[in-house]
Amino acid sequence: MLAKKRTIDLNSCPAVYVKAAVLKDDPDLKNSLEECQNLIRTKIVYIFGEETVTLEGDEIRKWLIFDERGRLQKNEDELRQCVAEYVAQLAATHDTVNTEREFCTTSGRTVQVYSSVYGWKIDQEKEIETIMQEMIAGVQISREPVYAMRANARGMNDIGSTYIEVDLSAQHLYYYQDGSIILESDIVSGDMQYAKRQTPPGIFQLYYKKSPSVLKGKMLENGKYEYERPVTYWMPFNGGIGFHDASWQPYFGGNRFREGGGSHGCINLPADKAAELYNRIDESVPIVCFY
Repeated sequence: MLAKKRTIDLNSCPAVYVKAAVLKDDPDLKNSLEECQNLIRTKIVYIFGEETVTLEGDEIRKWLIFDERGRLQKNEDELRQCVAEYVAQLAATHDTVNTEREFCTTSGRTVQVYSSVYGWKIDQEKEIETIMQEMIAGVQISREPVYAMRANARGMNDIGSTYIEVDLSAQHLYYYQDGSIILESDIVSGDMQYAKRQTPPGIFQLYYKKSPSVLKGKMLENGKYEYERPVTYWMPFNGGIGFHDASWQPYFGGNRFREGGGSHGCINLPADKAAELYNRIDESVPIVCFY
């Protein structure tokens, strides 16, 4: 009968040990560790007005892939895809372009106003590139996202307190500056008897202004224009639609836009009001049109 041993000297039998494939002093492992630590050191605090969103190590760590030897896989395409998904979610949460927002009108009504050309919009491609560079550098920074489009205020109502309100149903315009009316006028908008002439609702901004100018309709086969109207003040904000004086209108307001006296889509103003608006308006002012 064999005698039982209470202790075993494993050093006397090296074969019982399995040597690790990767040791702690492995240069590749050390390099991967340094690269990983640099990436997850990154901290980006996004500023959205009074709200902040933080991208840091806990999230970035989920994007990293290691092989069976513990080495960081340098697959830039996969990392970029993770960053792209993060930025897309950031945009989906905070962009206001292509959304409706509630707008409280001067008359007391609350209307829903949509815009595809006004609001906050993150430039996703440029933001992806910025994040990639910042992760490589391992920076810690507070900043806004890279924007393709900016609004005048934060929150659900990104219009702010300085804007032009065009009530197409009431045929009246109000210019608000810092919450106070500085100009108002009756108007004549697009002729409601023709679908192509109706003034579209939405939120817009001024392209430019020109004085004097000549408004031209569609070019005909004979090379002439459907119409040519000289105006003193021209302020386009939606394609070929804009504010201008209209000396041919016998009066403004009322139901002219419903009874055949409407424009081709523009907002007609009395000459003195057009002059005043021309002197006050600039490209930063939202123009809110609604029925």
